[in-house]
Amino acid sequence: MQLGGGRVAGAIAGIWFVATMTRSFHHYIGANEPQIVAHLVMTAALLWFLAREQREATLEGPVLLMVLAGFYKHNIAAVPLTAFVWLAARRGLRDWRGLWRPFVIGGIAAVLGLGVCMAIWPNFIANMLTPRTYSFLRALGGLGRLQFILPALILWAIYAWSARATPVARFTALYVAISLLLYVVQWSGAEVLDSAQFDLVIAAAVGLGVAYEYAGIGAFARRYGAETARATMVAILLVRLLATTHLESLLILTDGAYRAQIRAHAETARADVEAVAALPGPVACDFKVTCRFAGKPFSYDDFRAEMIVALSRQQAAHDPTGQTKAVTEADLMRQHGLTHYKGHPESGIVSLQRVLFGRVE
Repeated sequence: MQLGGGRVAGAIAGIWFVATMTRSFHHYIGANEPQIVAHLVMTAALLWFLAREQREATLEGPVLLMVLAGFYKHNIAAVPLTAFVWLAARRGLRDWRGLWRPFVIGGIAAVLGLGVCMAIWPNFIANMLTPRTYSFLRALGGLGRLQFILPALILWAIYAWSARATPVARFTALYVAISLLLYVVQWSGAEVLDSAQFDLVIAAAVGLGVAYEYAGIGAFARRYGAETARATMVAILLVRLLATTHLESLLILTDGAYRAQIRAHAETARADVEAVAALPGPVACDFKVTCRFAGKPFSYDDFRAEMIVALSRQQAAHDPTGQTKAVTEADLMRQHGLTHYKGHPESGIVSLQRVLFGRVE
């Protein structure tokens, strides 16, 4: 709406975002996970930035809010990068007050915040920068996951090309391009999951809302009318949302046996919780929620352990002397006095996932 869209365009963008998240990224719905909170704060910073930038007001406040969002999740950089490049293009690199001062102050705030974190948690930086393996092929494979938002991106791209001379089209093009680049770069890292795409999903939603508002400028609308163009856009989005192999929502409503299976799996999970609670000392659970409900502290980061194992295997493979030995996750658990609790497969949510072609697991 700040980019010229009306309430209906804003509603279309917001509803599409919620529907896409619940349909294609359902693992994050209802999860106690900082990623969505971080994006909420960062998007609020973007709203504040756009409002103040349009009035040519000072921008230190929005930039500091972006820094705060970064302390919820450090890899959501699309908004601050877009803001900086946008300002640099509009105001020039020599504008100290309008461009450099807010981002220098933001950088100082980020450094001070990191200093506080290091004072409280000495290993803060080392944990945040845990080494991982990277693969160019994995980055290319990540492009296939754009299928979830591809119709929205195409609809926006048609608008952006038609209105390429306007500031709104240029801003959304910058926002989408930076979000897409960051997604591909991040997806090259091992064990990077869907959260790397959320900046792009938000940018696509903004672009979609703008495209809906200005649907009348395209060749299709000139021939068939703006309202027909908007109805066609909504129909395309609905087809993609409905084109899914996941059946859980339908089964919950229609299949009593499936609902009974949910209850049975929940009882298995409760039994696992009781078994873990009875174990002495720290425990590493295959399903971390089991350890949490059992009252065990978070003692084992499976991602960090997997990266240590993967990197040690690489080092051992490249050691011509053969003296370097690869470690295993079992070795790491023994070194830290952890008991490994495997748990029943039914305790994991994947055990209840169903698709058209059978069970996921």
